[in-house]
Amino acid sequence: MTFVWVINNFFMTTITHTSKTVFGKLTQPLKGLVQQCNHKRECNSLSDQEWIETGLLRILSQEPSGRAFLQKLFVSGKTLIKQSHFFETLKSNRRLDLCREVSLLQCYRGHPLKGSSREKTPPY
Repeated sequence: MTFVWVINNFFMTTITHTSKTVFGKLTQPLKGLVQQCNHKRECNSLSDQEWIETGLLRILSQEPSGRAFLQKLFVSGKTLIKQSHFFETLKSNRRLDLCREVSLLQCYRGHPLKGSSREKTPPY
């Protein structure tokens, strides 16, 4: 019960992305990884970093649909993502590749062979 309360409360307050929030601490390891990715791209309406963080919020939210999630996000006043744009980005092969790359970089960051000759070569 406490976990549900925490998730609902940080959902409404933590899109500020500071390291002092629960969500900020959760996403801290991801900072800078997007900039290292080959699949990154500049996007004025929804940056790759914001897209990944919004995806994490969606996973953690208890909203039954993507539309309900975006409505709650809008009501929180933290972001203004258009529904059509958000759902279109979910179809993007580039963004899927970006997610894979961020995930692999994050896994590799804690790899036990760090410091070896494999350190400079990601495992993909």
